[in-house]
Amino acid sequence: MIETYQTAIDRYLEKSASGLIGAALIYDYAISAEKMLSWQCVGTENEAWKTGPYLSAGADDDQIDRSHPYCLRISLETQGALWVCLEEKPELNVDGGFRAPIPPSVPGTWSAEPYVAKMAIIEQFELYKVFASETGAPMNEKTSKHWAGRIDDRYLDLLRDRTNRRNALTHELLPTPPTMREAVEFGHIMRIIAGEAWKALNRAP
Repeated sequence: MIETYQTAIDRYLEKSASGLIGAALIYDYAISAEKMLSWQCVGTENEAWKTGPYLSAGADDDQIDRSHPYCLRISLETQGALWVCLEEKPELNVDGGFRAPIPPSVPGTWSAEPYVAKMAIIEQFELYKVFASETGAPMNEKTSKHWAGRIDDRYLDLLRDRTNRRNALTHELLPTPPTMREAVEFGHIMRIIAGEAWKALNRAP
């Protein structure tokens, strides 16, 4: 039984790490691009270029001109999504563009952040669910009751909070937008809970 649980925890931790690091890199790519497109980031001394993520030329190459924002050529997939979602032709701005119906992000963050963070949180939770179903680790309110006394109650409380947050992001129409920091902390906590459950599962009776 110990070998089975060891395999399950290793598999979970590997997939969790791959998913969380992948989401963080996608976040970096997205925010780096947003900075290049924003009028709020113009100027070499702008605060946007003092903290990553951002794009930069190599040390021995000509540096990126930050005196103006750049333009984004959207993909065929984004064009398709707009066509699917915008039933009526949108009203164009004076420059020929239009505002896409994207929900607001957390003040002080970038528009891509809540989407990447939401996907990361849901994936981390689903990966833990697979681990829990394979090993019998606590997964919901019902199964957590059987774990009282087997692991510290604070881990069960953390699991309950994470479950409620995941449910809100999945089912509520306009939940509080998550941040990437929250997503990283979410994944970290789920990994801790899995580790504590694994130790309890393999503890000698």
